[in-house]
Amino acid sequence: FIFLYTFDVSSQTERKNPMAAIRAFRLANFAPDEAVLLLKFTNGHADRAAVGRLHEAASGLSTICLDVSLTRPEVTALMHVTDACLSLHRAEGFGMTIAEQMLLGRPAIATAYSGNMDFMTPDVARLVPATRVPIPRDYGPYLRGYLWAEPDAHEAARAMVDLVRTPGLAAH
Repeated sequence: FIFLYTFDVSSQTERKNPMAAIRAFRLANFAPDEAVLLLKFTNGHADRAAVGRLHEAASGLSTICLDVSLTRPEVTALMHVTDACLSLHRAEGFGMTIAEQMLLGRPAIATAYSGNMDFMTPDVARLVPATRVPIPRDYGPYLRGYLWAEPDAHEAARAMVDLVRTPGLAAH
């Protein structure tokens, strides 16, 4: 079972929050042959230190870090060969990749906060509860003291385990 987490490093890694995906995946405690977390990102050169932290945090897990720009057909093909969309963002504009994967029939697990809430409901997705927290320092246009979401990694892990271990749930 492959969870796809896509983001652009130059779009503020802290905002896109792939570390939460790694934490949730670790908490899910999947067997090595049970599930994979595929972190597909672009512009890794924009923050090599953040990419290094991702690799370090994912050590020992069944993860793949794919730092590559893909054509539109390649992105669609990648979405077709993965099993679920994961987005534990702290803030999201619209959530285009979430919407695209849902359109392709992939189940989505995402933070219950921000632009994706315009099209995601509990009837069509697993929404991960989040606490609104102050931003600890400036991250590009996201200023210290403003609020963004901190998704519950334990709830995300439960949603992931449910998808992997409940026959038919992902198709439903």
